[in-house]
Amino acid sequence: MSCARCLKLPRKRMHCFPLSSQEYEPALTKKHLHIHIADTKGNSLFGEVADQRNKLLTIFSKMKTSYNKLKLEHANCPRQIQQLRYMSQQSERLYRQCINLIEYDRVITLKEQNGELHE
Repeated sequence: MSCARCLKLPRKRMHCFPLSSQEYEPALTKKHLHIHIADTKGNSLFGEVADQRNKLLTIFSKMKTSYNKLKLEHANCPRQIQQLRYMSQQSERLYRQCINLIEYDRVITLKEQNGELHE
């Protein structure tokens, strides 16, 4: 005798056993209760612990895979950050040089204009 719950379980060999004499009384078979016992699990407490352990191992495995994927994806980030800092510093230096050239050019232009006024 099997129930809907047993059919949905993974491919472990499961057995459904009706409680007491419910199997023999047709009036009670509509609301029969089952005890599900896996062949690999002796005690239900140990079975629950094993199930919980398997769930946690699955979660751990997924997290480890995700961690390794992200680690590979972001392995170049420190190098890229360093390159961006260098580019920023270089841009700042070039900007200062341009500003200095513009100021120098203004000074020369002002001196020339000043010289033309005095002549």
